[in-house]
Amino acid sequence: MKNNYIALGNLDFSWDKTEIPKVIRYWNSGYSLDKISVKINRRIEDVFLLLYDLSLKEKIKERKGGLFGSKED
Repeated sequence: MKNNYIALGNLDFSWDKTEIPKVIRYWNSGYSLDKISVKINRRIEDVFLLLYDLSLKEKIKERKGGLFGSKED
């Protein structure tokens, strides 16, 4: 197995169900991807993949500013 390569092996695809509504609320409020990751204390890559999954499942919609958001702090 020394020649195997595991893509994305360092990412965490598991989410507590209580985190999902928070991420959706932050997304809908206009927070950027990086600010969402800070607010929920997760890696930006984990949050990106969750947002991608939520988008595919039509749980979130496109928004002004895309991943960069529109909310100023």
